[in-house]
Amino acid sequence: MAQEKKRNSTCLFVGIGCAVLVALAVIAVGGLSLWGWNKSKELKDPEARAEEVREILGVDRLPAGYRAVIGVKVPWVMEFAILSDREIDLEDRNEDLGDHAFIYFQFVRGKNDDPELRDFFEGRSDDPRILKKNGIDIDLDVDEILGRGVVDINRGQGLYVAAQGGLETDHGSSEGITTVTLLQCPGDKRLRIAVWEAPGPEAGLEEESLAGTPADPKTLQEFLSQFAFCR
Repeated sequence: MAQEKKRNSTCLFVGIGCAVLVALAVIAVGGLSLWGWNKSKELKDPEARAEEVREILGVDRLPAGYRAVIGVKVPWVMEFAILSDREIDLEDRNEDLGDHAFIYFQFVRGKNDDPELRDFFEGRSDDPRILKKNGIDIDLDVDEILGRGVVDINRGQGLYVAAQGGLETDHGSSEGITTVTLLQCPGDKRLRIAVWEAPGPEAGLEEESLAGTPADPKTLQEFLSQFAFCR
């Protein structure tokens, strides 16, 4: 049955409540007041934000059609980066990320071998709440699991779950296809998660109609291989 294509309306701060997280991290880790001041200045400079995003993702340039929204490194805690297919006003917390978005999390102290987390990515559980339990603060509303599998990335692999549904946060929501990938780097158990979302196809969810979407393994592998997660 044909599915109506819904506009992706992911909030700018989808996933982790960026401003709150950064503030808490600065408070929790002593001696970082200067870092926090420098970061607040950087957030107002589009080129500085873009440079930070490129560094976090390990690239010299971003994928075609994507723009840097924000990149943040919280020393000894985590890193995250957000890309969008449109220009974003960081001062407008109600602004969405357009039709295509990519979000990357790296948790310095997180572990990618949590049994329940592995159950979700390896198909023994369909409960996406395990993501939030592991500190990945997204509500993945799954209408239908479209596929699971493993893709090769630069110097590593990714276990992915592709779903039809949406993401919900305190700031906004999105509808379409969302693929969440647990990134595996040799010799490193650090928790790395990539979230790629885009509108669903207009002509149903058959395998052939998913070609070119985040649910297509070939497309997913090509997209993720642009980044250097395991450097």
